[in-house]
Amino acid sequence: MKRIALLPAFLLLILTLSGQSPNGINYQTIVRDNNGIIIADSALCLKLSIRADSINGFIIYEETHDTITSSFGLVNLIIGQGTILSGCFDSIFWGETSHFLEISVDTNGDGSFDFLG
Repeated sequence: MKRIALLPAFLLLILTLSGQSPNGINYQTIVRDNNGIIIADSALCLKLSIRADSINGFIIYEETHDTITSSFGLVNLIIGQGTILSGCFDSIFWGETSHFLEISVDTNGDGSFDFLG
């Protein structure tokens, strides 16, 4: 009898947890220089900006990730878990408008970011 009573409570818990917004967005990229050459085994900083409404819209969230590329120039990170520059990832209302991701890279460590896309 107790098993039958626990089943609805367990199902309700699963439905509640599956409706939560994500803690981050997995992001993967190959980093290349201006000549298209892969930047392998290098320390760099990526700046990720989320813009609302259009590609030139207002930046609602911005963060950086200090990382090291693999031997293939590959970088894996989670958007929403970097060093926050502005905004709050958890308060983005994803369903209200279109959102655009802008990526910039600092390969020299001098705080000068080059636009990637």
